[in-house]
Amino acid sequence: LGDLYYSQNKYSEAEESFVQAQQIFTRIGDDQGRASALHGLGDLYYSQTKYSEAEESFVQAQQIFTRIGNDWGRADTLRAFGHLHRAQGRNVHSASFYAKARDLYAQIGRLHDQEDASRWLASVSLD
Repeated sequence: LGDLYYSQNKYSEAEESFVQAQQIFTRIGDDQGRASALHGLGDLYYSQTKYSEAEESFVQAQQIFTRIGNDWGRADTLRAFGHLHRAQGRNVHSASFYAKARDLYAQIGRLHDQEDASRWLASVSLD
């Protein structure tokens, strides 16, 4: 539901939905769902230039994805960290995250995502 509100630019409703989802997933012990809700919340905050809140959400999501062994979630979050640092003008940090995401996507066979991370890496490396 949070993704739907987000796509409709209903940001307060999206935030409420992501927070509620995270709480529900925490209560029922669904780490995958909790990490996905946190990642969605991070994307929402990023789009609103609430960078510290976005980073906090991404850090929590990354910790969970790492603990449960979800490499796709880890790679997506690494790419999100790259976007976050790029938006703040920290291209060296951004490049590091994009490179890690690219390599992890390659390991798990996500070629389209690997190419996307490579393009982002090239874009920040040119600056």
